[in-house]
Amino acid sequence: MSYTAVFEKTSQFYGNHWSRYPLEVQGVIEHLNVLFPEGLKGKSVLDAGCGSGMVSIAFSLMGADVLGIDASYSCVQLASQRAKQFGVSARFEQHDLTALTMGNDAFDVIYSWGVLHHTADAQRSFDNLVTYLKPGGIIVIAVYLKTFMSGFWNFSRMFYQNSPESVKAMIRLLLSKMLDGVDVFRRVFRKKQPPMMRGTRNEELVNDWFGVPQRTFHSYEEVFGWFRKHGLKYVLTNPATGRFKSTSNFEVVGRN
Repeated sequence: MSYTAVFEKTSQFYGNHWSRYPLEVQGVIEHLNVLFPEGLKGKSVLDAGCGSGMVSIAFSLMGADVLGIDASYSCVQLASQRAKQFGVSARFEQHDLTALTMGNDAFDVIYSWGVLHHTADAQRSFDNLVTYLKPGGIIVIAVYLKTFMSGFWNFSRMFYQNSPESVKAMIRLLLSKMLDGVDVFRRVFRKKQPPMMRGTRNEELVNDWFGVPQRTFHSYEEVFGWFRKHGLKYVLTNPATGRFKSTSNFEVVGRN
């Protein structure tokens, strides 16, 4: 797909997706507390790919000055409405990460979790974001891990997207129920919680995996190279965030 087609189709998909599946803000705050144990009060934050705005709201509730950006105008509107409901001052704007222009703004923290691999060019989007990072700033990204199963998942995604709506609904139901069962097994027999932000529903994950128009997969070394290109120090903070490595994001934190 062309850059324009990716931008338009992904914007439309997530505008619908996040209106149906908002995150639970407390679960997001728990995740951010792990990433930023020193706190965020007074920090300027760019939430790049803000979706429903719940991460931006969580940053705001933790004392940060937040700008959330997204390709979808519907998401920008939704995020703005939810920020008002929570009584926070997070701002939201529509931007394309592959052609990012935001003047001379610079941020202490740039957060782009599960976003870059849905753009037309993940590395270009990362390069654009880094230009807005203050000296001494922190950038957090998470992208899909490339494994031997990646081709299968892309084939499955194409099958899902070319299926009738009734078949899509059946796939979402069956797979989400299967994941619910896996979660019960993990909790009861392995004493583990689902490896995700609290408040994320399995139906939402299935819709995200298979419904999104654009998805790329990346190796650890490829992404580490993005950080080295800009002279950033980096650490792999989570090598696989999901239940199964082949469907996982991995999380990297870099410092300027």
